[in-house]
Amino acid sequence: DNRLLKYQALLLEGPVLQLHTCATLNPATFLPENEEK
Repeated sequence: DNRLLKYQALLLEGPVLQLHTCATLNPATFLPENEEK
């Protein structure tokens, strides 16, 4: 979608936005836990 690409370009070119990577974050923490009852 052209509108989405334009919006993404505006976000990435904006001087206010800063992207950082976090090496300490464990992606497994986002997985739902199975609760057995």
